[in-house]
Amino acid sequence: MNLVMPLKNKTAIGRAQAAMVVGSALDEIYSALDNVGTVHVARFAIVDNNLLMFSFYDGDFHAYIRDFIMTLGNAFDGVVGLIEDPPPLPCWQNVDAFIEWVHRRDAFQLPDDPTRLIEVVAPGLDNLQDLSRYLVLQLDKNPNVQLGAYRAYPGYSAAQVRQKLGMGW
Repeated sequence: MNLVMPLKNKTAIGRAQAAMVVGSALDEIYSALDNVGTVHVARFAIVDNNLLMFSFYDGDFHAYIRDFIMTLGNAFDGVVGLIEDPPPLPCWQNVDAFIEWVHRRDAFQLPDDPTRLIEVVAPGLDNLQDLSRYLVLQLDKNPNVQLGAYRAYPGYSAAQVRQKLGMGW
């Protein structure tokens, strides 16, 4: 997931508020991510007046977001309260709306496998010369795009890695 959340306050003060709110909630957020049990890596960043949350997880997007917000409770409400067009609050009582809100802000992901590019960008395209046109149109529609991702443990779930390392849950 590559969640892009534009800050309401686009000044240094707004970025400082976001850093303070996220920083004060990190223990709860990390605990919730641990309890979800499918997350490999998650991180927050502020880039160009956007608060970003990147994560790698196993399984279904909807299940991941639902488990995350139900486990986290109210702690994420303070974070999204700083964002333009926030979801209905409290997030954990509006789970389906929260999932849709996250889905709309998740950066478009081009496939890591170049052979799948056509089926994602231009399904049914017969003329490969038109692929660049479809890619430009897709990038116009989706200004935030993931171009690739490296996975250190392909084929293994977060639970399998943690179990092998003796970390448990």
